[in-house]
Amino acid sequence: MMAYGKNETAERIRQLLKRPRNLALTGPLMSIIVNAFLVLVAIAGLVAVANGVKAGQQLVFAAMVWSTTHTLIVRAKHGGNEPLDERERALATEAAAVGGYTTSLLAAIWCLLLGIFADYGMWFPQSAKEWLPLGYFMIGLMTQTTNIATAWRTPPYAAELLDEE
Repeated sequence: MMAYGKNETAERIRQLLKRPRNLALTGPLMSIIVNAFLVLVAIAGLVAVANGVKAGQQLVFAAMVWSTTHTLIVRAKHGGNEPLDERERALATEAAAVGGYTTSLLAAIWCLLLGIFADYGMWFPQSAKEWLPLGYFMIGLMTQTTNIATAWRTPPYAAELLDEE
């Protein structure tokens, strides 16, 4: 089978790996890895909550807090208190839209499936101790997908541009 275009995902990953500065804790590649890990932790916490494990709520909350902390650390490292320029504002707006849309879409799909499969044992929150982690999960997921989208759209040469200023 012949490909008619280059694989943009593979090309993007190659660009990120080519520049060692992107592997720093606040670099785009590490930001993607850290936030993908936090998504997995939050999912594991939500599954634990659904199974009645008390530590699940702490996992979901910790994932939400760490993703917010990671956002603040990256922002402080790359821009501090300086206002965003036009490109950075556009990137932040687009990433926030991706994060909000993804979270809303997953919540809508879950609600649609809940309407169909609720009688067949699909989990849904029944008490405040289950609704709270679900809210944390949605807030954390929005933050994590926004961070991933921001890191993915950040050009691989951005770290070198910041060093030159």
